[in-house]
Amino acid sequence: MPDRGRPISDSDRTPTGPGRSSPTPAADGGAALLDRVLRVVAVLTVLGLGAAGLAQPSSVLRGGIAWLGLLFFALAGWGAIVSRIARVRVPDVGLRAALGAAGYLALAGVALAFGALTRPSCSR
Repeated sequence: MPDRGRPISDSDRTPTGPGRSSPTPAADGGAALLDRVLRVVAVLTVLGLGAAGLAQPSSVLRGGIAWLGLLFFALAGWGAIVSRIARVRVPDVGLRAALGAAGYLALAGVALAFGALTRPSCSR
């Protein structure tokens, strides 16, 4: 189990530890504001993709691409949660999406086993 007080270092990064820590950058209020603005823009973009998918139900190409983007970002969010629970190094967005799909299937499998999920019924 990794030590919580010490960051994980890779061989291609600068070694960290006692006497080797990198200098901490000065607190920059502009960087924090930019980070917050970019996060808000990302959330609004994902919500916009969902709205575009709902607004174009008959368009296979445009509506489908919007839903695909929404699904990808949602799975990447689930993958970020899974990677924190597993305490692994921060993966790239593709691996986060794959971890999110695996985590979703694991939770859905348990819920299906206990009867909390059922097949949709077709009323014809």
